[in-house]
Amino acid sequence: MVLTMVLTPTIEPGGQRQTASLFDVFNQHVITPTLVDPVNLKQYRVVSGYSALQSDPTGVSASSGQPMFAYAVFAAPQDPIDAIDVQVADSLPRFTDVPIR
Repeated sequence: MVLTMVLTPTIEPGGQRQTASLFDVFNQHVITPTLVDPVNLKQYRVVSGYSALQSDPTGVSASSGQPMFAYAVFAAPQDPIDAIDVQVADSLPRFTDVPIR
């Protein structure tokens, strides 16, 4: 299963930066996406091995008002579900009931 996120940064005019990274957009929090199946009480973490299969938080960037795309790869759900909760970082609120397509 692949989590795909589209984020659009807003950069203050006249600031030092012309672009913002994924790390900047999440307020310089470490991005550790986890999928949570609240019905079957299961969590899914990013597939890892030689390296984690997810976007590099400092390698993905965009200008103000332009979309940036990020991804993370997870194992397929073990149970038949239509939606899942997405926890992008421990310190940020969870996105709930995200449809699985």
